[in-house]
Amino acid sequence: MPLKEQLESILERRKKRDLCRYLVVASPSSADFSSNDFLGLSRNKILNDKYLNTLITFPHSILGSTGSRLLDGNSSYAESLDTFLAEFHNAESALMFTSGFDANVGFFSSVPQPGDAIIIDEFVHASVHDGVRASRASLVTSFKHNDIENLKLVLENVIRKIGTKSNIFVAVESLYSMDGDFSPLKEIVETLNPFNAYLFVDEAGIDLKNNYKMSVAKKKTRQI
Repeated sequence: MPLKEQLESILERRKKRDLCRYLVVASPSSADFSSNDFLGLSRNKILNDKYLNTLITFPHSILGSTGSRLLDGNSSYAESLDTFLAEFHNAESALMFTSGFDANVGFFSSVPQPGDAIIIDEFVHASVHDGVRASRASLVTSFKHNDIENLKLVLENVIRKIGTKSNIFVAVESLYSMDGDFSPLKEIVETLNPFNAYLFVDEAGIDLKNNYKMSVAKKKTRQI
C-alpha cells in the first residue's frame, strides 16, 4: 500500500475512535486552565512595553542568536542574562537553555558518567526521561512518587550494585505540573546526605507567595 493511503487509513481509524487532536485558537476572553502561562505574563502590558523598549535601545539586534552560542551565536546580552539569572537565584552561575525541556535533556545526557546511577521520581517530567535515556549512567531506576521510605530502599539497592564511590543523581520536580503536589525536598536532602548523591530539581517557576527571589528548592533545603 502506498504511504499516502496507509497514513490516510490510519488517520481514518483514529477518527472513528475519536482519537484525533485538532488545533484550536482560544478566545481572548476564555479562562485558561491548561497553558504554561501560570502568571499571565504573555498578556502583561508592563512586560510587553519593557520588551519593546529593549528592542529599541539595545545597540545590537536580539531578534535572533544567529547560531549556537558555542559557535557565533553568543552575545553580551546573553551573558548578561546568565549573570542576572544567577544573581536572581543566589547561585554561583547560570546557563540559559532554549527551554526547560532542553535543559533537562542536556544535563542528563552529559553530566552523569559511566559507573554512576540515576534515580528518578516515577512522576518526573518526560524531558528528564528523555535525558536519562541519552545518559551514560550505568544504572537507572525510579522510586515511588514522593515516597521517602521507598527512596531509602532504592538508594540501598543502588549502593549494593554500584558501590559507594560512584555518583548518584536523584531527579525530582519541585512542583509536579500534572498532579499539583510539591516534592518533600527537605526530607529528600536529609535522606541523601549520607550518600555520594546529588539532588536534581526540575523547577519551572519560583515561589511568589513567600519570597519571589527564593526558589522552592532553596527555601525547603536551606536549613540542611
